Amino acid sequence: MTDRDTTDRGTSPSVRAVDGRSSSCQHVDVSTNVDISPAPAAASPRPRRLIWVAVILAVTVLGVLVVYHLTRSPDKPADLRSQITTYLVAALEQSPPNYHDHGDHPGATEEARTLCATRVFGFEPTDATQLADVRTVYGHHFCVMAKKGIPWEGAPKLVGPFVADLTVKPPRVEVAAPTESQTFAERVQQLIPEPYRAQAFEESLEPTAMEELRRRYDEAMR
Repeated sequence: MTDRDTTDRGTSPSVRAVDGRSSSCQHVDVSTNVDISPAPAAASPRPRRLIWVAVILAVTVLGVLVVYHLTRSPDKPADLRSQITTYLVAALEQSPPNYHDHGDHPGATEEARTLCATRVFGFEPTDATQLADVRTVYGHHFCVMAKKGIPWEGAPKLVGPFVADLTVKPPRVEVAAPTESQTFAERVQQLIPEPYRAQAFEESLEPTAMEELRRRYDEAMR
Protein backbone atom coordinates (compact mmCIF):
# COMPACT_ATOMS: atom_id res chain seq x y z
CA MET A 1 0.00 0.00 0.00
CA THR A 2 1.35 3.36 -1.02
CA ASP A 3 1.32 6.59 0.93
CA ARG A 4 -1.22 7.97 -1.50
CA ASP A 5 -3.57 5.05 -0.83
CA THR A 6 -3.37 5.77 2.82
CA THR A 7 -4.26 9.40 2.26
CA ASP A 8 -7.19 8.49 0.11
CA ARG A 9 -8.60 6.30 2.83
CA GLY A 10 -8.92 9.19 5.29
CA THR A 11 -5.98 8.62 7.45
CA SER A 12 -4.26 11.69 8.79
CA PRO A 13 -1.59 12.96 6.56
CA SER A 14 1.85 13.40 7.80
CA VAL A 15 3.67 16.69 7.88
CA ARG A 16 7.08 16.45 6.47
CA ALA A 17 9.59 18.02 8.74
CA VAL A 18 12.47 20.02 7.52
CA ASP A 19 14.85 17.14 8.29
CA GLY A 20 12.70 14.82 6.21
CA ARG A 21 11.06 13.04 9.08
CA SER A 22 7.34 13.19 9.50
CA SER A 23 5.57 14.36 12.61
CA SER A 24 1.90 14.41 13.47
CA CYS A 25 -0.11 17.68 13.84
CA GLN A 26 -1.44 18.14 17.33
CA HIS A 27 -4.44 20.39 18.02
CA VAL A 28 -3.85 22.89 20.85
CA ASP A 29 -6.77 24.85 22.36
CA VAL A 30 -5.86 28.53 22.68
CA SER A 31 -8.16 30.70 24.78
CA THR A 32 -9.15 34.02 23.22
CA ASN A 33 -10.78 35.37 26.38
CA VAL A 34 -8.98 38.53 27.47
CA ASP A 35 -9.66 40.07 30.89
CA ILE A 36 -10.30 43.75 30.11
CA SER A 37 -11.79 44.71 33.50
CA PRO A 38 -10.07 47.83 34.90
CA ALA A 39 -7.58 47.41 37.66
CA PRO A 40 -8.88 48.46 41.08
CA ALA A 41 -8.28 52.19 41.57
CA ALA A 42 -6.03 53.25 44.36
CA ALA A 43 -7.87 54.60 47.39
CA SER A 44 -8.27 58.38 47.08
CA PRO A 45 -6.76 60.36 49.96
CA ARG A 46 -9.41 63.11 49.60
CA PRO A 47 -12.04 61.70 52.03
CA ARG A 48 -9.35 61.31 54.68
CA ARG A 49 -8.23 64.91 54.15
CA LEU A 50 -11.82 66.13 54.52
CA ILE A 51 -12.18 64.27 57.79
CA TRP A 52 -9.03 65.90 59.15
CA VAL A 53 -10.21 69.33 58.03
CA ALA A 54 -13.53 68.79 59.83
CA VAL A 55 -11.71 67.68 62.98
CA ILE A 56 -9.43 70.73 62.90
CA LEU A 57 -12.38 73.09 62.43
CA ALA A 58 -14.27 71.49 65.29
CA VAL A 59 -11.28 71.79 67.60
CA THR A 60 -10.80 75.44 66.58
CA VAL A 61 -14.43 76.34 67.27
CA LEU A 62 -14.32 74.55 70.59
CA GLY A 63 -11.17 76.44 71.52
CA VAL A 64 -12.79 79.77 70.69
CA LEU A 65 -15.82 78.93 72.83
CA VAL A 66 -13.63 77.92 75.74
CA VAL A 67 -11.60 81.13 75.51
CA TYR A 68 -14.79 83.22 75.35
CA HIS A 69 -16.23 81.44 78.36
CA LEU A 70 -13.05 81.93 80.36
CA THR A 71 -12.45 85.56 79.41
CA ARG A 72 -15.95 87.04 79.42
CA SER A 73 -17.01 88.83 82.56
CA PRO A 74 -19.21 86.57 84.69
CA ASP A 75 -20.34 89.56 86.74
CA LYS A 76 -22.86 90.86 84.23
CA PRO A 77 -25.24 88.25 82.90
CA ALA A 78 -26.73 89.23 79.57
CA ASP A 79 -30.27 89.46 80.94
CA LEU A 80 -29.58 91.58 84.05
CA ARG A 81 -29.99 94.86 82.17
CA SER A 82 -33.28 93.67 80.70
CA GLN A 83 -34.44 92.61 84.18
CA ILE A 84 -33.68 96.10 85.49
CA THR A 85 -35.55 97.66 82.56
CA THR A 86 -38.63 95.49 83.11
CA TYR A 87 -38.63 96.21 86.84
CA LEU A 88 -38.37 99.99 86.38
CA VAL A 89 -41.00 100.13 83.64
CA ALA A 90 -43.46 98.28 85.87
CA ALA A 91 -42.71 100.61 88.80
CA LEU A 92 -43.15 103.73 86.65
CA GLU A 93 -46.36 102.55 85.02
CA GLN A 94 -47.97 101.60 88.33
CA SER A 95 -47.20 104.97 89.90
CA PRO A 96 -49.09 108.27 89.64
CA PRO A 97 -47.66 110.88 87.28
CA ASN A 98 -46.32 113.06 90.09
CA TYR A 99 -44.17 110.13 91.15
CA HIS A 100 -42.01 110.80 88.10
CA ASP A 101 -40.68 113.94 89.76
CA HIS A 102 -41.88 116.26 86.99
CA GLY A 103 -44.26 118.18 89.21
CA ASP A 104 -47.66 119.09 87.83
CA HIS A 105 -47.93 118.23 84.18
CA PRO A 106 -50.81 119.41 82.00
CA GLY A 107 -53.10 116.54 81.23
CA ALA A 108 -51.34 114.13 83.59
CA THR A 109 -54.27 112.96 85.70
CA GLU A 110 -54.97 109.91 87.76
CA GLU A 111 -57.46 108.77 85.10
CA ALA A 112 -54.80 108.60 82.42
CA ARG A 113 -52.99 105.35 81.93
CA THR A 114 -49.22 105.68 82.14
CA LEU A 115 -47.13 103.86 79.52
CA CYS A 116 -43.36 103.91 79.85
CA ALA A 117 -40.11 102.76 78.33
CA THR A 118 -36.58 103.15 79.64
CA ARG A 119 -33.00 102.95 78.47
CA VAL A 120 -30.51 101.94 81.14
CA PHE A 121 -27.06 103.58 81.03
CA GLY A 122 -25.56 101.66 83.91
CA PHE A 123 -26.03 100.51 87.48
CA GLU A 124 -24.24 100.20 90.79
CA PRO A 125 -22.59 98.18 91.99
CA THR A 126 -21.17 97.48 88.55
CA ASP A 127 -20.34 93.89 89.52
CA ALA A 128 -23.91 93.04 90.50
CA THR A 129 -24.95 89.62 89.26
CA GLN A 130 -28.67 89.72 90.05
CA LEU A 131 -31.43 92.29 90.36
CA ALA A 132 -31.48 92.03 94.16
CA ASP A 133 -27.85 93.23 94.24
CA VAL A 134 -28.51 96.41 92.27
CA ARG A 135 -28.80 99.55 94.41
CA THR A 136 -28.75 102.42 91.90
CA VAL A 137 -29.70 102.67 88.25
CA TYR A 138 -28.93 105.46 85.78
CA GLY A 139 -30.90 105.83 82.60
CA HIS A 140 -33.45 107.63 80.47
CA HIS A 141 -37.21 107.30 80.74
CA PHE A 142 -40.04 108.19 78.41
CA CYS A 143 -43.60 108.00 79.71
CA VAL A 144 -46.80 109.04 78.01
CA MET A 145 -50.23 109.61 79.54
CA ALA A 146 -52.64 107.50 77.51
CA LYS A 147 -56.20 108.78 77.67
CA LYS A 148 -59.08 107.92 75.39
CA GLY A 149 -59.63 110.44 72.65
CA ILE A 150 -56.16 112.02 72.87
CA PRO A 151 -53.82 111.23 69.95
CA TRP A 152 -50.13 110.53 70.48
CA GLU A 153 -49.10 114.00 69.37
CA GLY A 154 -51.29 115.68 71.97
CA ALA A 155 -50.67 113.28 74.86
CA PRO A 156 -48.66 114.57 77.85
CA LYS A 157 -45.20 113.03 77.99
CA LEU A 158 -42.72 112.76 80.83
CA VAL A 159 -39.19 112.48 79.51
CA GLY A 160 -35.69 112.78 80.90
CA PRO A 161 -32.62 111.13 82.36
CA PHE A 162 -33.08 109.69 85.82
CA VAL A 163 -31.42 108.04 88.77
CA ALA A 164 -33.40 105.30 90.52
CA ASP A 165 -32.86 104.05 94.05
CA LEU A 166 -33.69 100.34 94.13
CA THR A 167 -33.04 99.94 97.85
CA VAL A 168 -36.62 101.04 98.51
CA LYS A 169 -39.92 99.71 97.18
CA PRO A 170 -41.23 101.01 94.94
CA PRO A 171 -37.97 102.38 93.57
CA ARG A 172 -37.48 106.10 94.14
CA VAL A 173 -36.93 107.85 90.81
CA GLU A 174 -35.39 111.30 90.52
CA VAL A 175 -35.45 112.93 87.09
CA ALA A 176 -32.87 115.44 85.90
CA ALA A 177 -35.47 118.09 85.15
CA PRO A 178 -34.58 121.79 85.31
CA THR A 179 -35.64 123.75 88.37
CA GLU A 180 -35.94 127.45 89.17
CA SER A 181 -32.34 127.50 90.32
CA GLN A 182 -30.72 124.87 88.06
CA THR A 183 -30.65 124.28 84.34
CA PHE A 184 -31.14 120.89 82.73
CA ALA A 185 -27.40 120.51 82.16
CA GLU A 186 -26.68 121.33 85.79
CA ARG A 187 -29.19 118.77 86.96
CA VAL A 188 -27.64 116.12 84.72
CA GLN A 189 -24.20 116.86 86.16
CA GLN A 190 -25.65 116.66 89.65
CA LEU A 191 -27.42 113.33 89.24
CA ILE A 192 -25.64 111.35 86.53
CA PRO A 193 -22.03 110.13 87.05
CA GLU A 194 -19.48 111.20 84.47
CA PRO A 195 -19.21 107.77 82.71
CA TYR A 196 -22.91 107.96 81.78
CA ARG A 197 -23.33 111.72 81.44
CA ALA A 198 -22.88 111.91 77.67
CA GLN A 199 -25.71 109.41 77.17
CA ALA A 200 -28.05 111.62 79.19
CA PHE A 201 -27.90 114.24 76.41
CA GLU A 202 -28.61 111.75 73.61
CA GLU A 203 -31.94 110.45 72.33
CA SER A 204 -33.96 109.08 75.18
CA LEU A 205 -34.86 105.67 73.71
CA GLU A 206 -33.61 103.24 71.14
CA PRO A 207 -35.74 103.33 67.95
CA THR A 208 -37.16 99.86 68.59
CA ALA A 209 -38.18 100.80 72.14
CA MET A 210 -39.88 103.96 70.89
CA GLU A 211 -41.76 102.00 68.23
CA GLU A 212 -42.95 99.51 70.84
CA LEU A 213 -44.12 102.32 73.14
CA ARG A 214 -46.04 103.93 70.29
CA ARG A 215 -47.62 100.58 69.42
CA ARG A 216 -48.76 100.14 73.00
CA TYR A 217 -50.22 103.65 73.00
CA ASP A 218 -52.20 103.04 69.83
CA GLU A 219 -53.45 99.76 71.27
CA ALA A 220 -54.62 101.53 74.45
CA MET A 221 -56.61 103.99 72.36
CA ARG A 222 -58.75 101.26 70.78
